[in-house]
Formats: sequence, C-alpha cells, structure tokens
Amino acid sequence: MVLPRTARQRAACALLQGTTAVNFAKDNIRVNAVFPGDIFTSAAKKFGITSAEQVGKVFVDTPPLPPHAGEACDIAYAYLYLAFDESKFLTSEELIVDGGWSIK
Repeated sequence: MVLPRTARQRAACALLQGTTAVNFAKDNIRVNAVFPGDIFTSAAKKFGITSAEQVGKVFVDTPPLPPHAGEACDIAYAYLYLAFDESKFLTSEELIVDGGWSIK
C-alpha cells in the first residue's frame, strides 16, 4: 500500500512529535502539532480568489462543515490554545484544523 504524500508527511511528523514529547517530558515541555487545512489569505487574491467562500465552492459536497476555507485566525487560535495553561494536560497530540475536510 502506498500512502499519499501528505499522509506520509503527517506520519513522519507524528513519529517525530511522539519521540520528542517523550524526550522532553521530564523537563515538563509539551510537544504538539497543528495541521492546518486550506486557509484563505491575502496571497490568494493574486490568483483572483477574493473570499474564503469562493475557495469552498470547489468542495461543496465534501466537507461536513459549511464549504469555505479557513482563515488565518482559525489556525492562530489553535496555537494560542496550545501556548496557554488550558492545554497543560496535552502532549504528543495533533490538532487538525481543517473544517473536517480530512475525515472524508
């Protein structure tokens, strides 16, 4: 079985993350990862894409959430959560912030 490139990359990242989390646990350092989905940024405007909803029109029947791309703040909030004490019991975890696109 050959895994798609993104699956191989995520698997490698998860392995590295788990190993690193074990190595740094004794120092009370948590290691987690954020895997973002498609994000609408100002760079998309160079290609004529003007809104997150316009990106989502390609995937109308695919995602479980409303069809639109994420915004930079969606990813920032995931990192913010990991940076504060609210996530003090999390280590070696993957936060997949993609609007549910990866589950289909």
